Amino acid sequence: MKKIIYSLLFALLLLSSCNEYEMMQYEEGGQINFLADAAWATDYTGKGPVWSESATLLYKFNFGINEQGENLMYDTVRLAVKIMGDVVAHPRRVALAVKPSSTDTFGIIFPEEEGYVVKADTFAATFAIVIKRPALQVSDTAVLTFDYANSDFTRGFEERQEVKLIIEDIVTEKLWQYDEALWNNYEKYLGGFGEVKARYLMTQYGCVSFEKWVSKITALGKANRFYLDLEEYKAKCAEDDSMPKFIDKDTGEWIAFPEQAS
Repeated sequence: MKKIIYSLLFALLLLSSCNEYEMMQYEEGGQINFLADAAWATDYTGKGPVWSESATLLYKFNFGINEQGENLMYDTVRLAVKIMGDVVAHPRRVALAVKPSSTDTFGIIFPEEEGYVVKADTFAATFAIVIKRPALQVSDTAVLTFDYANSDFTRGFEERQEVKLIIEDIVTEKLWQYDEALWNNYEKYLGGFGEVKARYLMTQYGCVSFEKWVSKITALGKANRFYLDLEEYKAKCAEDDSMPKFIDKDTGEWIAFPEQAS
């Protein structure tokens, strides 16, 4: 008799140890949740996303620090969803919506104009959204969520319903890894430091980290490339008004590099 009682108690403990998600995923219906790419919050550099059901739904990107510099106008973000409930034999539509911030300085584009689709006989899918570079050099936030009025799914877990997007266009000395003493060693080639000049060096040479880029300065400087390349760039800008302009905030004039004697 004792063995029977112990067995029943063990079974009850085992059932109570099952978490809510494991129990709900076998229920009927089509609740939908976002998955997070674990790489969003880490320095992971491997190929492809690492989808997680527990990682924070937060994506942060700074247009200000990148190898294309001011020429980078769009960022493509992969998103994933997982369906709770039975797999069905027909495709189901997913619609997304944005809760913008009060400033709303960047735009979000949904490439799939007719909506996204979870294919038949599957319980997960990946989508892409496109983020347009902020018009101002700021940090702004928006929240991506599901549009249930236009979707074939119902709400899943409350904590997996929104993806927070923090989009920036910021260049600071710390982010660019600027070192004043190091810069001063090459001032005869570079002239004075400034945020706009840092943005130009990224755009022209892919210099996303000043500390890691200094080995290239001497060769470019001795060849007078900083001065000549900027003059060539300014000439192109005169012909193409859409090209980014690098105007010093203090002087209102183009940035400048010292011309090297031949």
